[in-house]
Amino acid sequence: MKKLILVTILAFITGCISAPTATPENYYTLQSINSESLSNNTISIGVESPNIPAYLDKSQIIIEDKDASILQINEKERWIEPFGKLLERTITNDFYTYLPNAIISNPLINPEKTDYNISIQINKLGGPLNGTLTLDSIYTIQNNKTKNTYQKRVILNEKCGPTYLEFTNTVSKLVNDMVKQIASVIAK
Repeated sequence: MKKLILVTILAFITGCISAPTATPENYYTLQSINSESLSNNTISIGVESPNIPAYLDKSQIIIEDKDASILQINEKERWIEPFGKLLERTITNDFYTYLPNAIISNPLINPEKTDYNISIQINKLGGPLNGTLTLDSIYTIQNNKTKNTYQKRVILNEKCGPTYLEFTNTVSKLVNDMVKQIASVIAK
């Protein structure tokens, strides 16, 4: 009986020592790109959470093949948080870059009347590694002073390198370019 216990313990220890180590996961975030201010006016902006396709709102980074017909999910390459929350935070930070004196809130959380309300519908955001990434979005700006509504579809393309870091940097640039277009309309 003692020999059986000793053999079992030895087998367990040997198994633990020789077990392969898991490849560590890599976590990525989006970066606000430092850019010029478009207006120093003090305005209040309500920015709704961006509406994104459900398949993108995950922690795993989604990559397309060259034909955009197959999506690849790599369990080891992840966003630091679900993509929708990360995108919302990055859009807000980008607005502060272009409109540094703006007071920005989520109109659903802070229902106070704002000068502008912005909603963003992301139709596509992604592409293949070492290919072209696409941001296809529709944004709506409601000017609460004049009661005018402005809506525009934006399709942006940007070359991406072969690594996930280059992928996330390219996504950051696309989001920044979209926010710059929106901020330019407000700054007029």
